[in-house]
Amino acid sequence: MDAEPTGLIVAGVNDSPASREAVRTGAREAARRGCRLELVHAFNWEPAIAPEGGLGREELLERAVADARDAAPGVPIETRLFEGSAEAGLLSRSRVAALTVIGDGGLHDRTCLPLEALTVQVAARAAGTVLVTPAAAPEAGPVVVGVNASATAEQALEFAFDSAAGRDAGLMVVRAWDRDGEEDPRATLLAAVGPLESRYGLRACVRVVEDDPCTALRTAAQGAGLVVVGARGRHPYAGLLGWVAQTLLHHSSAPVALVRGHAACSARPPLRETAQSSR
Repeated sequence: MDAEPTGLIVAGVNDSPASREAVRTGAREAARRGCRLELVHAFNWEPAIAPEGGLGREELLERAVADARDAAPGVPIETRLFEGSAEAGLLSRSRVAALTVIGDGGLHDRTCLPLEALTVQVAARAAGTVLVTPAAAPEAGPVVVGVNASATAEQALEFAFDSAAGRDAGLMVVRAWDRDGEEDPRATLLAAVGPLESRYGLRACVRVVEDDPCTALRTAAQGAGLVVVGARGRHPYAGLLGWVAQTLLHHSSAPVALVRGHAACSARPPLRETAQSSR
């Protein structure tokens, strides 16, 4: 008998096309990692009936379960309703999730990145890694990972190798370099990449680019199937995203993984919730 999955992938559910893609992506990630999938929807006691032209909360979850099953048949699925804000619900579940998957909230359509937007707040404040998906995610393409000298670069690199191996995709490792401000990072970068190439049986394309990190990674990410970066830069502050992460959320046409290890979160009021299995 197969072992019962113990890990958890959390996907946020609302009525947007990007959220539906997040559910499908979450299901595929759960299948690839041998995890359970939890579909989370938050509500503030709006009427139980569906608004005109929309779906009620139960119908949203039912549709999300169907989308997940279509994307990855056989993955164990649970649904969870939170009374409260979507931000609070997703941040709470990120504490126990191996990965939290959310839609991009239409950030590409904004003139500037709204830091108060749900997607940005969850990406900035989640306890673990967050994967942000656009409504029309590319079907294929290499995994592109940006690395630097920050504490999360090693985690981002490992996440990228794991993702590329699981997708049977190519991998490009990009390091921006300021010739006037630091020594050539090629030797250090190759030393970090080598053991992962051996572990995953995957050869990475390593590029050191003399440009600012945002421009270097945006250029390299054109045509990517997934872009991976650390959630914070070299000088992290709790609750804030690094500049590169913000730029990618605003401009990348590919899903963006913002990688971090689990960390303690600020205390929040307890949430009333209900959960049920949808096996």
